[in-house]
Amino acid sequence: MAYFPDLSPYKYIISPQTVQPDALNVGWLDAWHGFPTGVVDSEKIARLKALCEHPVNLCRGFHTCHVCQKAKGNGEIRVSGGGVTYAAPARIAHYVEAHRYLPPQSCLDALE
Repeated sequence: MAYFPDLSPYKYIISPQTVQPDALNVGWLDAWHGFPTGVVDSEKIARLKALCEHPVNLCRGFHTCHVCQKAKGNGEIRVSGGGVTYAAPARIAHYVEAHRYLPPQSCLDALE
């Protein structure tokens, strides 16, 4: 897994089937870079979990959470709203629940 700052242009796995040309990164965390924390509404967490059940851009094997070394996952999710598509690792729901990661407000708004 790689670290990408929130709202930076997505460039991790480029595939005509799964990438929107203007997608932005959200939730590509690691233990060496700080990240915003806060409280996320339980309905938005439930929506993230539902999206994480059907990831895109699946990779071989699994990546372990770089923060706690416990949660595993592979693939990504897409959240679209307000004319923007956000690309996040499929572990984003874990980051929000276990590590209090606070995604950008524009991404949270797109979950509605």
